Amino acid sequence: MKAKRIGALALALALCLSLGILAGCGSSASSAASSEAASTATAEATTSTSDGTLVLAETGFEGKFSPFFAASASDQDVIDLTQLGLLGADRKGEMILNGIEGETREYNGKDYTYYEGTASGDTIGYVFKTSAKGYGGDIDLMVGIDTSGKVTGVSILSISETAGLGMNAKNESFINQYMGKSGTIGVSKNGASDTEIQALTGATITSKAVTSAVNTALSLYSQIGGEKVG
Repeated sequence: MKAKRIGALALALALCLSLGILAGCGSSASSAASSEAASTATAEATTSTSDGTLVLAETGFEGKFSPFFAASASDQDVIDLTQLGLLGADRKGEMILNGIEGETREYNGKDYTYYEGTASGDTIGYVFKTSAKGYGGDIDLMVGIDTSGKVTGVSILSISETAGLGMNAKNESFINQYMGKSGTIGVSKNGASDTEIQALTGATITSKAVTSAVNTALSLYSQIGGEKVG
């Protein structure tokens, strides 16, 4: 009888121990499942609130998102943040405009390519590719002109002038002299004016060549702009 009681007691203890182990495992599994669910929910929440969209919380947009015709600082911010490089090079090393088709216009027996800038269906200006012969060879430019006939930007595409002299034509201090000018621009050695730019020291030929290329763009505008915007 005593042996039977001891056996029953041992069986009961073994049963309690087994139940305790099972309960512990269940608790661990439940905890792990809860932790995994929480991690999944957090990841989903993060994904739903971070979809890669760039939000610009700024006012004052004019909608003219062009490097030549940006009408406000906000427009320029959008250009700086979103615009892919418009200039590239073909296999010969020639500069090209990526993905943009231009039109051709003849001037003084030579064909020039130009591009029309638009915003909301309205013409906001033109970009002309022009060139002129400098001291060391042809100087190729891109010139932006708005619908009022004023220069809004000049970019030198290729130039091979003398280092320290004609190559200074690439400097902003020289290029910016053309901004806002219209009609026919002259070159002066005695200071800039509303109708003239200051020539580079020791590089008058280069200065006149760049100015000639800009004037070609202005002349082309007088044909293109006159036809399309009055």
